[in-house]
Amino acid sequence: MNFKQLTLSSLLLLCTILLAFSCSENSVTEDEKSLNPEQIAGLYNSIVFTAPGPDDGIYDILASGGMITVRLFDNFEVEGHLLIPDSSDIPFTPIDDDFYGTFTLNADTVRFKNTGIFLDHEFQLFKVTDNQLRAPDRPSGRWPQYVIFEKQ
Repeated sequence: MNFKQLTLSSLLLLCTILLAFSCSENSVTEDEKSLNPEQIAGLYNSIVFTAPGPDDGIYDILASGGMITVRLFDNFEVEGHLLIPDSSDIPFTPIDDDFYGTFTLNADTVRFKNTGIFLDHEFQLFKVTDNQLRAPDRPSGRWPQYVIFEKQ
């Protein structure tokens, strides 16, 4: 067998192996299957909205009359509304404004980008579970704002 035949044989064997793996139904586990934007598109309202407080405590922005909504579109765009009221219960500058941006979807995790608000924070990821966008539990009040959204 000469070099040309050996190279061609090796190439055919490699292609056969790759084809076999790519066609295997068992090559992707249930955990590796990703959601797509059409599955999560829709309007979400905050059902939990807190911010870090002193001494590892929290400020409950939702209980003080605040809220945040997001609408996810299947083209990876997002729009929403942020309301932080003028309240003596929370020491934040009042905000009542719309925002726009994009999001990424990696398996079952959403990350917002270019919204111009705290949702863009690098640690602010949301797991898609049971019609909710749920921020991961945080070990202390020193983490970013904590939000759970529920799909309407």
